[in-house]
Order: sequence, then structure tokens, then C-alpha cells
Amino acid sequence: MRSQDPEPYFYSGIARAKLADYRGAHKSFRSCLKRKPDHYLARRFAELVQQQIRDERKRSLGSVYAGVAIAIIAVLQLIALWSIYLTTSRISQGMMATTVPLLLALVAVGLLVPWLIRFKVPGLEAELRQPSEEVSSGPKGQIGLMSSPTSVGPLQR
Repeated sequence: MRSQDPEPYFYSGIARAKLADYRGAHKSFRSCLKRKPDHYLARRFAELVQQQIRDERKRSLGSVYAGVAIAIIAVLQLIALWSIYLTTSRISQGMMATTVPLLLALVAVGLLVPWLIRFKVPGLEAELRQPSEEVSSGPKGQIGLMSSPTSVGPLQR
């Protein structure tokens, strides 16, 4: 798309935004605005996409902190487990053989959490984050015919 027409860039930005490629969408909207600086919708959508990028960055920063916290807790448990095992006889070899690999795996998972939030391989894509918009639980309000509420009960004469 090397055209001077801004519309292909605008529609490319919309498509990328719907696919949650916010950085690509922002780039497309900026390309549209280079060709037509007064394109109101491109400017508005670029601002919205920029806000999505900031929100995504905040969420990913939170997952980094959570992953590091998980890893630190697992390392502290490993240190406590080994110190108790080496200084006393309260922990058996079988318990060590079971617990140490699990805690090491927990350290690895804790450090990989930020990269596991959005997992992509060819043919498979998984996104492990909470939706940002509220899902409707169904219609709310009265159900009626021609704006009058329905009544349920015996027929009165």
C-alpha cells in the first residue's frame, strides 16, 4: 500500500484493531493521517488504539510482577526445604525427590508468566487474560407487548 489514498490505511487500521494488533493498527492510522491530516475517524481511532496499548502495557506489567512474586516464593520454599533437609531428619528423600522438581517448575513458570499470557504457535493461539469488557448476562427490564407489561395469573372477567 504505497498509495496516497488514506482510506486503505484507515481500513487496515480497523481490521488490525479488531484482530487485537493494536501496534499495527496505530501504525496504519498514523499512515492514514500522514496522507490526510484532517481525517477525524483515523485520529479518533488512533487515540483509542493508543489507550488500548497503554492498558495492555499496564496489564503485562502486572503479570511480570505476579510472575516474579511466584518465583521468589518458590525459591524461598526451596531454600527452607533444603535447609530443613540438611540440618534435620524430618524430611525424607522421597519428599525431596517429589517437592524439589515441583518447586523448580514453579520457579520456571513464574518467570515465564508474562510470555505465557499470550501464547502463539502456528495453528494454535491462546490468550490467558481476563476480557476487558463486561459480558452481558441477558436482557434487563420488563417484557411486554406494545410497551405494556405482561401479567401472569388467572384470567379475570
